Order: sequence, then structure tokens, then C-alpha cells
Amino acid sequence: MSLSDKIADWARHFGISLVALTALLGILRLSHSELPKDGRTLLRTMTKYSIQEKAGGKYYYFGIIHSLSSTLSGYAHTLTDGLTLRLQINIDGLPLFKSSSVQLWPILGLLLSVPMKEPVVIALYSGEKKPSSAKEFLEDFTKELVYLEKGFCFEGKTLTLKLDTVICDTPARAFVKHTKSHNAYHGCDKCTNPGRHVRSRMRFPCKDYALRTDESFNDRLDEIHHHEGPHAFEGTGVGMVSQFPLDYMHLVCLGIVRRLLNMWLRGPLTVRVPATIVEQMSAKLVPMRPYIPVEFARKPRSLRELDRWKATELRQFLLYTGPVMLASFLDKDLYQNFMLLFSGISILASPKFSYLTDYADTLLKSFVQHFATLYGRHHVVYNVHCITHLAGEVQQHGRLDSFSAFPYENHLQKIKKTG
Repeated sequence: MSLSDKIADWARHFGISLVALTALLGILRLSHSELPKDGRTLLRTMTKYSIQEKAGGKYYYFGIIHSLSSTLSGYAHTLTDGLTLRLQINIDGLPLFKSSSVQLWPILGLLLSVPMKEPVVIALYSGEKKPSSAKEFLEDFTKELVYLEKGFCFEGKTLTLKLDTVICDTPARAFVKHTKSHNAYHGCDKCTNPGRHVRSRMRFPCKDYALRTDESFNDRLDEIHHHEGPHAFEGTGVGMVSQFPLDYMHLVCLGIVRRLLNMWLRGPLTVRVPATIVEQMSAKLVPMRPYIPVEFARKPRSLRELDRWKATELRQFLLYTGPVMLASFLDKDLYQNFMLLFSGISILASPKFSYLTDYADTLLKSFVQHFATLYGRHHVVYNVHCITHLAGEVQQHGRLDSFSAFPYENHLQKIKKTG
């Protein structure tokens, strides 16, 4: 590799900004005149784009095959005629600046048929608010998707591509599906459970209701669940219930685990942990840092910094450090309730315990019932209710990390740093 290629790879790997890279090149050019002056030249960044005005903002469509071609070329020798590639996409909003309302809405993609280290950008939208129309925002994507499903030629081999799953957080999922939001009376994506408005929040009764299906969604049997007009994937054959799984990063880690911690630290006196005990809990949590393996992206932090905890830290607390630390400090009933959650999610996240999915379903439903008794039925909000559907998602799509937002969230942060 030439010096230029080595520097370019280094800059991509560590997410070096263009400003910093250009400044570095200015220093290195004193000894290596063959290096370019500008970081964009080094990275071979395109400078001309066909930017469209779409859905109330600026939009650029890279294309499914265009974005995946580099990955497919690397596995060309393993591709066979007639192979169907499975594509998973993620749609979410990304605020760029604290002082501005400008935000990005990328469509990210991952191929599940071949190993991919990180997602690719298929389309990119920028505006002061989210796209005004999901159908318009996804129009180019759905057209190419329908074309690729019929078959296409890649390096002399005939392949097809199918959309496997669409990963979104709750607001983005409602936006793409053109349905009522999670705080609406018929907001559950997976069942017809009618919410009840109690104490300024929408709660869901702890009862079993009819599950939604792709057919019932398309036939609009629960009319109140839908907004008027067609959804973004109308006419594509995409399962609007089965192919939009619940994401446990937002649902469990950022949703339920953070809610539990907040109630222990700041909630009603019946469940609040005394401040002195909270300090003792942090004093036991933080010394675990030297013993956390390098495979974990973050080390444990004090509970006083809870508002700044990331999703990976909340996942680590739920599945690893929490069960150990809480046993000495938490009330017995509260601890057992937490362990129901821990046990159920541990089974669903494990590649080895798929045969225990039904048992995990029982554990998580018990968690919700027990949670309602301990914290009050008015706290059984959307996130808490939807955990009863997670086992069904795992039965259909595989373990939780097969359809989580974690890899996409990491890539979104790389995009943000690049800007």
C-alpha cells in the first residue's frame, strides 16, 4: 500500500474529521510532496451529487446495489446462481447539532446472507425536521427493491434480493408504517390491546389480546391503528407486522432498564432506594471496571451519571453487572422482579438457549404482572407491555441481536463524527 492509502485507511478506521486530516496532510507534505493537499482528495470523496428536494428536505439516493457492490465483490467467489440475498435496513433520525434543528434521516443496510462488519448508507435525507412523507422518502428504495426481487445480474451470476427486516425505534416505526404512535389508544404494533390514559400516560392492561398479522394490517381490521392513506411499502409485499420486529436496544435497554433505575433513584418512596444505599451501589459498581473484558465498549459508571449512560452500558448492567451488584442492596421483591427481566432477556439474547424461548416468554409475562403490582399499573406503558411480544419475535427472527439497532446506532455516530 502507498503512503496515501495507509493514511486514508487510518483516517477511516479512527473516524478522523476532514478538517483534522487536511491539517495533517499540510504537515506531511513538507516531507512527502506526493500527498494531496485536501483530505477529500485523499479519501476520494465525491464532490458532485445529484441532490433532490424531497419530503421537505434535501435527499440523495445512493442505491441498494451501488452501496452493497463492494461487499458483494469481496464474496463473489461464494455467490451462486439463484442465490437470494437477505437485506436488513434501519431507518432513524440523527440530530447533528445541539444549536440547530437540522437532522439526518439515513436508510442504512446490512446483508444477512454474507458477513458484514458495518452497515452501508443506501439513502440520506437532511432537513430541519423529519421527512414530511414516509412514502415519498422511501419511494426510490421501494422501486429498486421491487426490481431486485425479480432478479439481477452481478459479476456474471443471477441473484435476487429480499427485504428481511426493518429495524426502527418506536416513533420511526410508526412513521414508516403510517400508524398511530405508541402513546395512542391503539398504538401497539403487535396486538390490539387498547391503551388507557391514566395519570398523563398511556398504559396497557395486563391481558392477552388478539395478535396483529400482515393480513389484518393490510385489511385494516383495526382501523383506529392506522392513519389515512397508503403506507410507504404499499404494493411491495413487505410484511408490515412480521418484518418490523421490536428492537430490544430501545425497548428494553433504553426503555425498561432506564425506567427501573430512574424509579429506584427518583421514583415513589415505596420503591425509591435511599441516597446512602445508592452511593454504596455505585461504590460496588465502579470498582468492577478493571475486571470488565475488552470486548465491552464501556466500563461501569456511577449511578449518579445515569442520565449520561448509553444503551451499551444499560445492556451491560442488565445482563452482567446488575444481577451481581443489586443482590446486596435492593429490596427482595424488587430484586426478584429485576431477575425475571434478566433471565428472560438473557435467554432470548443467547444463541445457545433458543429451545427455552417459551420459558422466556413466561418469565417476561411474569415480569410485567409483577412489575404492575410493585410499581403500579399506570407504569405499564408501551415499553413494558411490548416486552411480552419479544419471545415471538425471537421465534421468527432468531436471537435478539439478530434484529437489534446496536450496529446501526454505532454507524450513526460515525456518520455524525464525519460531519
